[in-house]
Amino acid sequence: MTALDILGWVAASFGMASALPQLLRIYRTRSSAGVSLSLFQLNAGATGAWAMHGLMVGVPQMQYPNLILTISSLAVCVLVLRDRRAPLLPALLLPPLISVALFGTDLLFGPLAFGFIVAAPFVVGQVSQLRTMLRSTDLSGVSLPFLSIAVLVQGLWLTWGILYGETSITVCATLLGTLSLANLVYFLHRVLAGTITVDPVHAPSVTAVDTAS
Repeated sequence: MTALDILGWVAASFGMASALPQLLRIYRTRSSAGVSLSLFQLNAGATGAWAMHGLMVGVPQMQYPNLILTISSLAVCVLVLRDRRAPLLPALLLPPLISVALFGTDLLFGPLAFGFIVAAPFVVGQVSQLRTMLRSTDLSGVSLPFLSIAVLVQGLWLTWGILYGETSITVCATLLGTLSLANLVYFLHRVLAGTITVDPVHAPSVTAVDTAS
C-alpha cells in the first residue's frame, strides 16, 4: 500500500464517521430538535452517488466509506422521522433518487461535471448551516469538533484528489472545504467574541442546522 493509498483511507475513515455523533446524539437524547432532516437526506443521496462513482472508477476508498456514510445518514433520517412522528417512506425515497440522478450525470457528462453536480447537496447543507449560525443568537447546539472534522476531511480529500489526479474529488473538496472553513471561522469568531460558551460535555453534538427542514 502506497502513501497515497494510506492518505485516501485516512480521509475516508474520518469522512465515514462524520454522521455518527449526530446519530448517537438523537438516540441518546430521544430528541431531534435543531436537526435538519433535509441535510441528511441530501448527504445520503450524495454519498450514495460517490459510492457508485468509486465502484465505477475502481477506488475502494470511495466505495465502502461512502456506503457506510450513506447508511448512517439514512439512520439519522429514520430517527428524526420517528421523533417527529412523520411517515418514513416518502422521506426515505428521496436519497436513492438523488443518488441515481447524480450518478447519471457521471455517466453522461463525465467526472468534471459530476464533481460540480455532486457537490450541490453538500453545499446546500453547509450554506444552510452558515445561514443558521448568522441568524441565531444561541449556538450552544453547534459542535466545534464536527466543524473542525469537516474542514479536516475536505483538506485530506483535496490533497488526495490532486495527487491522485481525481477530478471529481478535487472539485468537490475545494467547494466544500471553502464552505466548511467559513463555518468554522465564523463559529470561532463568535467563541472568541464571548457570545458562545462551548460546553465540553455537549460539544460533540452535531450542529443545529436549518430548523425549518
